[in-house]
Amino acid sequence: MDSQSAFLTRADSIRFGSAHSEYYTRFAELLLAQGQIRRAFEMTDRSRARTLVRTLAESHVNIRSGIPASLLEKDRTVEASLAELSETRIKNLTDQHGSKNIGEIDRKIADTAADHELAEERMRVANSRYAALTQPKPPSLPQLQQSLEPDTVILEYSLGREHSYLFAADRNRLRSFQLPPRAELDKLARATYGDWSKSSQPVDTEDAPPRRLSELVLGPAAEFIKGRHRRWMTMTSPPAAYG
Repeated sequence: MDSQSAFLTRADSIRFGSAHSEYYTRFAELLLAQGQIRRAFEMTDRSRARTLVRTLAESHVNIRSGIPASLLEKDRTVEASLAELSETRIKNLTDQHGSKNIGEIDRKIADTAADHELAEERMRVANSRYAALTQPKPPSLPQLQQSLEPDTVILEYSLGREHSYLFAADRNRLRSFQLPPRAELDKLARATYGDWSKSSQPVDTEDAPPRRLSELVLGPAAEFIKGRHRRWMTMTSPPAAYG
């Protein structure tokens, strides 16, 4: 296998990126429904490393150099299966006769995700450089909170097809907020970018895209932001504002 085949094609990468983002957003939603906000936050934080790997792959940075071709092929096959299952799930959700299949599809997604984790682990064993990049050890929530200055707040976003989520954390608190679907945020982000591109002083009315976007993504965490001079904002899958 030549060096180019060690990468996902852009189409496969986009499909897998969407599947990955949806999988972890649904997982976060499940944890939040169970009241496990800390686990949901830490899981979302860890998933950003996978987004970085996909970004590097799309940029043709060969982070998988030295990994046996058979392991690379196995990983690509599992990723493609996971993307296909995610698309199947979405189609079944919009089909009045397909909703009964969701449970079985979710079980297949869980099994395939486990296969993907195993494939990734085998590649990490085969290449220590790949392991260091793809398996960073982000701090736990208490460690992260201890490192924050009193005037700093962290805003972490997880964008999904059905729901999106915002996690807000400072030195003493962690809260989560449900946001609109990714498509709605994407639309407003594109409109905001368009307004700012056309004028250095865009119209600021109540229904102007920049204000509406700000109200949606920052408004829920107003109590955290008020009086804070530093804000760290991260996303597991940023809006396609410039696509």
